[in-house]
Amino acid sequence: MKINEILKTVSAIRDPREKRVSIFNFVRDIPYYVGGEQNYQYVLAKGHGDCKGKADLLAVLFNELGYATRPVIVRYKLRNLPAEAQYIPDQIDYHHTLEVFIENHWVLTDATYDSPLGSGGYIINRWDGESNTRFCEKPLRIKRGHKNNASFDDEFRAFSEKLNTACERYAKEIKQYTMKYNTMIKKTRERV
Repeated sequence: MKINEILKTVSAIRDPREKRVSIFNFVRDIPYYVGGEQNYQYVLAKGHGDCKGKADLLAVLFNELGYATRPVIVRYKLRNLPAEAQYIPDQIDYHHTLEVFIENHWVLTDATYDSPLGSGGYIINRWDGESNTRFCEKPLRIKRGHKNNASFDDEFRAFSEKLNTACERYAKEIKQYTMKYNTMIKKTRERV
């Protein structure tokens, strides 16, 4: 599917709030998986994506509708499943989501997890098109927008270096983590 095809499906919706909700639901309902490229092109080509790819797609769609957007990055503690999570440095990761500017204020729109994952304990957001959703992961720290935040940026840079080192040192285990995590997600989806 292409951006213009998605926009065409919501073009008949007159109410701006309903149009925003429709776009949000479309992106949220794309199956969540980890691994692969983290951009909207990958999500559209493969029909699944991670938080960053889905946030990128949501930003592109909202921008096409004339809304300003800004990235939100959340530092959070990984779930302990599967066991290979132990190879991720400090069991910490960074969650990517999005805020959209609506009626003179920024609104959080976290469309990360698709509905069937709710049965596995994931936070599935239902959005009213106007107020903040919840974060899909429990934030330890939050960065909004592109502005410098020295301590957050330093932590993120240090984490990225540690993760790259871990990926080199534990490539097999981290690949197994990704495969097992995606299998776990797939099984959760199949139970619904």
